[in-house]
Amino acid sequence: MKQQADSHHFDLKRIEDHEEIEKMLVNLPAGEAEVVKQYHLQGRSYREISSHLGIPENTIGPTLTRARQRLRRGAES
Repeated sequence: MKQQADSHHFDLKRIEDHEEIEKMLVNLPAGEAEVVKQYHLQGRSYREISSHLGIPENTIGPTLTRARQRLRRGAES
């Protein structure tokens, strides 16, 4: 019974985290937000993101870095 309660709490926490991340993504340029969403929330690989968005695979890493920097700066304000 306790394990089921812990699992339910974990699921609720993930939903809350997901919603919080979605709110944060609104502050990013659309392209960066989509890359972050696909990588961190949907678990897609660089190759999958490249294919889905039609952007070069070698731009995914720099885009994620830029987006993370923007998010950090926004959190510091």
